[in-house]
Amino acid sequence: MPSKRRPRARRGKQPRAITKTRSASIVRNISTRANLNPERLRGGARSQSTRNRALNVAADMRRDPSLTFTQATRNREVDPRSIRKYIASALRKDSSGRVKARPNDRIRETLFIPSTKPDERIPIRTKNNKERQIVGQWHTALNAAAGGDFLLIRKFPRGQMVGGVLLPTGPYQIQKLLTAQAEAETKLEGPYRTFARPA
Repeated sequence: MPSKRRPRARRGKQPRAITKTRSASIVRNISTRANLNPERLRGGARSQSTRNRALNVAADMRRDPSLTFTQATRNREVDPRSIRKYIASALRKDSSGRVKARPNDRIRETLFIPSTKPDERIPIRTKNNKERQIVGQWHTALNAAAGGDFLLIRKFPRGQMVGGVLLPTGPYQIQKLLTAQAEAETKLEGPYRTFARPA
């Protein structure tokens, strides 16, 4: 009678030895996934800056209907091809073939306002050009207050909210914002995420 053999227990898969070359490859992959590549970060910043300027081109053309598309792009130093890439839906051609800005758009953009803590920004998710305009007007009023002119901030509507964020207008709140801005290492010059270091 043939003898019964016990089945051999399967060995667990042995882990691969991590060589020096493979270890370096893993580090590179992790760095790439974490967006730690400096060139990639600079490229993203440039793209955001171009998008911001493209949105400003549309805003300029809405404020001044006589402003041509070519002149508006030159004023903002942005390539017309970038305009079509980032905000094509905000533009149209009239019966004569001229490029015009639509009165309204539904382009979503995250803007920023300063907080009462230095170097801390509050994001505001806007859904259209009307909301971006309101945030821009508030920034203009705040900058005027920083220069000692509080007229615009006093005239700004009380209780105005955009994207679920309240735009402060009270004297105490404005003073705290201005104090935080003065102590900040980087200055938020406008609603778009472009910072300038003090001289």
